[in-house]
Order: sequence, then structure tokens, then C-alpha cells
Amino acid sequence: METYRRGLLEIADGVHVYLQPDGTWGWSNAGITVGNDHSTLVDTLYDLHVTSAMLEEMAPLTTTNPITTVVNTHANGDHC
Repeated sequence: METYRRGLLEIADGVHVYLQPDGTWGWSNAGITVGNDHSTLVDTLYDLHVTSAMLEEMAPLTTTNPITTVVNTHANGDHC
């Protein structure tokens, strides 16, 4: 069984999740789908620090396929 770790994980072709331990308040997860010329980010994160870390890790995917759509699945403070 793989250990739960922070970072970007590809779960299907062009579909990635960004996981953050330990799942308590403020530590949300996000996803990104990468198309031929754009990407869609599903859920934003809690603050600028964790969002910057996520976007930096996604940079190899989004440099040629920039994020053009952001979908927040709910309006709690962990996705703002």
C-alpha cells in the first residue's frame, strides 16, 4: 500500500490529484485535468503558500497547457 504523501499524482492519462497530508482543517486537495492546449483546475487551496507550492509542482504540466478554467466544488475556507 502506498503511503499518503503531499504532492502531485497522476491517476489517469491527463488526470492528476494534488494531495496534502493530513487532511485536517485547511489541508485540502485539488485536481487538474490536462488537455491538448489547456488545463482545468478542480478546487483551489487554503492560502497563497500552499497554492504556490501546488502551482509550482504543476508547472511542468501547465507551461504548455495553461490553466484556463477553475472549478471550486464548494465554498468552504479550504477552497478559496
